[in-house]
Amino acid sequence: MRFGPFCFYYPELLGQFENSSLSPFNCHWSEIHDFTPVTGESNFTLVPDGTPIRDFFPLDVPESHQLHSFISQKVSTKPEYSVVPQTFGSRPAGLTDEKCLALVFSGWENAVALIAKAATKPDLRLVRTWQLQLTVENGRRLLQTMHYDAQLAKGPVICLEFNGPQVVPLLQSLTQGNEDFYVSSDSGVADRQLDILGGIVDMQMNSQ
Repeated sequence: MRFGPFCFYYPELLGQFENSSLSPFNCHWSEIHDFTPVTGESNFTLVPDGTPIRDFFPLDVPESHQLHSFISQKVSTKPEYSVVPQTFGSRPAGLTDEKCLALVFSGWENAVALIAKAATKPDLRLVRTWQLQLTVENGRRLLQTMHYDAQLAKGPVICLEFNGPQVVPLLQSLTQGNEDFYVSSDSGVADRQLDILGGIVDMQMNSQ
């Protein structure tokens, strides 16, 4: 089996996510649990970064098919149009030791805009994304400050893990001190924050 990130767009898709109470930022495509592991072997692989989804999921349908007009005119598999952000995930190679955690307090539009800006930086990678409700207590534990209490109380937070050379100053320059965002102060801090965030995510999933 091969796994890769969900990579589709058509005009109604985002509304369908919202109506289903699903967040495009909670696509953990590379976090796979193998229930039947084989010692010394792997039952699955992750598709290489940049692999076109059409290589595995062709969308060519005959003109006579009832979905031909919809697919040919509305559906896109280009990563830059995907409703679900394209993440690097847990692929075995391609990341540096420099990482950064960015929090977006003001909704998915600002998160999408930040991801698009980061995508213009050639060595910057979006590794993972989450959208979750952070209590003020958990937010303080994660950020080690009370400065963002008001933002945390407004609703769900979008969390973005980035990786690459000079990732922290690059993200800081892209957000420019905007209070709608939080950016880790350095890579070491980001590493600790990502561990804490992972624990919070696990607790929320186990409580559902």
